[in-house]
This record gives sequence, C-alpha cells and structure tokens, in this order.
Amino acid sequence: MFKKIISSALAVCLAFGTAAALPAREGLFGSVISASAVTIEKCGAYAYTSIDDESVKIIEYTGNPTALSIPATLNGKKVTALGGDAFHFCSKLKTVEIPSGVTEVNGFFDCQNLTSVNIPYGVKTIGKFAFGECTSLRSIHLPESITSIEESAFQGCTNLISVNIPKKVTRIEKATFFWCENLRAISIPQGVTSIGEDAFCHCDKLKSIAMPASVKSIGKYAFYYDPTLMEVYYEGTNTQWKAIDIADRNDFLTCANIHYNITLPLLPSPGCFITNTSLYFTWSRIRDAEYYAVCGYVNNNWKILAKTSALEYKLTGLQPHTEYKLAIIPMVKGEWFMDLSRPCNVTTGGAPVDPYPVVQTAIRDGRIGFKWNKIPNAEKYGIGVYQANKWKVVKQLDGGTTTWTSPQVSGNTYRMVVLAKINGKWVNDDVFKRSFYVIVPGKVPSFG
Repeated sequence: MFKKIISSALAVCLAFGTAAALPAREGLFGSVISASAVTIEKCGAYAYTSIDDESVKIIEYTGNPTALSIPATLNGKKVTALGGDAFHFCSKLKTVEIPSGVTEVNGFFDCQNLTSVNIPYGVKTIGKFAFGECTSLRSIHLPESITSIEESAFQGCTNLISVNIPKKVTRIEKATFFWCENLRAISIPQGVTSIGEDAFCHCDKLKSIAMPASVKSIGKYAFYYDPTLMEVYYEGTNTQWKAIDIADRNDFLTCANIHYNITLPLLPSPGCFITNTSLYFTWSRIRDAEYYAVCGYVNNNWKILAKTSALEYKLTGLQPHTEYKLAIIPMVKGEWFMDLSRPCNVTTGGAPVDPYPVVQTAIRDGRIGFKWNKIPNAEKYGIGVYQANKWKVVKQLDGGTTTWTSPQVSGNTYRMVVLAKINGKWVNDDVFKRSFYVIVPGKVPSFG
C-alpha cells in the first residue's frame, strides 16, 4: 500500500528508485504565506486571498462537514480558484459541490472519505495533488473545459475505477495516476503529445489503453508494474508506434498486444430513458466495434449485463426510487475495451413513466384531430398509420407539439398510433398493443 509522510513539507517516495517530491505550495505543502506580501481575509469558515478586484482564491476552510457546497462568492467577490491545501483537514467530507465560475481546482489532498465531486464546466486546471490520496473516490467526471491536469493530481486514489481525460489536455503529467491500483482502462484523447514519468505506474488492474497517434514520448516508469496490461488500441501504424520515444522501465506497455490503426475514440456516447420499470439505453456507433456490452455497477463492481451488436438495449425489472449506474463498452478485435469512465446515471421515480402518449381523437369534415399528453424527454412525435401490412409515419412533429389535425382522408377504418422519439429512437416495441382504431365516415381523399 502506498505510504505517505506528512510534515511541514511532504515527500512521496516512488518505488523502484525514483522519487517525486512535492513542489512548494501554499500552507501545508511548502511555501509560507507572508502577511506582508499577501492579505488574507476571512468570511465565515473560509479564508481567502484576492486575485483581483472581483475574484478570490480560497486558501483555507476550517469546517469538517460530510457534505459541502462551496459558495460562489465571498464578501461580494467571485470565487474563481481553490487553493493548495484548503480542504486538506476535512476528514469527514464525502461530497463536494464546486460552484460555476471556478477555473482552478485544488486542495482536496488526503480527503479519504471523499466519494463524490461535482466539477462544473468552466474549470480549466486540476492542480498538483488536487485529489491525491482520496482513497474513497471511485469515479470522477472532468468537464471538457479542462486544459491542464497537473502533476500527481490523482496520485494514490487507490479505489479510482474510472476517470475521463478531457479532449483539450495535451500532456499527461508526472505521476498523474500513480498508484491508482483499481483503474481498469483509460482513453488518452487525441492531441496528447507526452505521457510523463510514473503517470500510470502501479496501476495494478489496468487492462487496456486507447492511445492516439499524437503521442510522441512516454516517460520512465509511466507504465511500470501494470501486470494486467494486455491490450493497447493505437490510432497509428506500426511505424508510428516504433517512432515513439518510450523511456526505460515500460516493459508492461511494450509487451502488451498492440492493435494498430484503431479509430479513436473508443467510447460510445450513451443516452438513456426510463419508462415504467424499464430502461431504454441507446448509444453511438464505434467504427471498429464488433459488439457492445451493457455494463452495470452492481455490489461495488462493474458487471456485463448484456451483449449485443445493435445500438440499443432495453433493461427491465428496475426498482422504483433506485439509482442505476450503467455504461457501454465496445469489443474491438476480439477484446473488450473496459473503459467505464463515462457511465450513465439514472434514478427511477416512484410512478412509472409511459413512453406512449395517451391519445384523444375527434373526426370533423373528414379530418382526424389528435391530442396527446407530453412525454418527458420526447424529441419528436410521429403519427403512424398501418397500411399494406406495415407501419408508416405520415407526420412528424417537434417535441413541444401535442396536437395535430390530418388532411381530409377517405371514409375508412384506420389503425393508428402516436409515437415518441427519445434519444434518437422511436419507442415502438409495443406498437400493436398501443395502437387504436379511428373510423372516418364518408368518401374523401385517403392518406398519402
């Protein structure tokens, strides 16, 4: 297990003959704040310094709650940064809400009970050791606004299973994920040019990596002691792979199975909609995928629930008032790419939600009037009619419309249905059961 020593300065000794000393920082981590140089102000449990006339950086927090919502302003000034060790002594802290307007996140080192962090879009930097030693943190979503994840940001997060690296990041810094021993897979975004020393060292359960052709150098020990690393999905060619400057002690990487010419990213974009006690799950196509697996987070572990070659799946038998965490992974060249960093989190309600509108109809002058209830998350509605032994959508309307009147149709009996399109898919699995008949008297022009 990763060991740490904390005193007025903190040094982390990396195994195998390398060492990573923490740089000088505010408070606990090194540099002393001089009262003559910097004015420290207080607002309740918070201490802060001014960045300019309108914004401040929080440098200390004296509370110790289990849940914390950091204020957007202090004494009328906007909070835009969280300082080096501001929340270090929050030993009970489990959940954190960071306000919009913050651009730099730091200060949660050694918050060992922290399980959930909401980082808003607009944050640009995750600072050095920002979440280091947060040993209860199992997953975290980083917004795409982030451009920099600094050295050792997640070092020693021993229970971290999944994390996404935003697309604007161009460097994986030194020891970023050192000793994240439960990290299973990682997707490195296109544009990353270097992977620093010890970046993924001692990620004991890391099985697969997606790596872009933009990577030019990989530092010493970057993938040292990753004994389960078996698959590398590489965007470039064999020639490009051989041109990468791979430093010493990366044997687990170089001995893995390298799959060349893989189109990145490998992560499908999921969407989901709950209805009754079922979940409709849809996702985008990955060009190189042979199959997809629907994974669920069950009893603190990810489990494959279903396998399919389609782009949708329906889960049934869900419980009301229950949160579900699900993800999609693709199979590429016979191997599952086990990156679970972008799960779909949904919570069932107490009352079932029916994806089929309840429809009222009225006939006047050979025209059929329709009126239906609004379906949550409906993008479109479609008026369907059963003709020549098949269903035909004769009219599509946007999701904000709940009425429609047909043109004149011939006197006849029509089998019809109103469908909702949710996450790009028409909900039509029970179309015959949910259809209805409309009788139009007289002889006027027919549908079509």
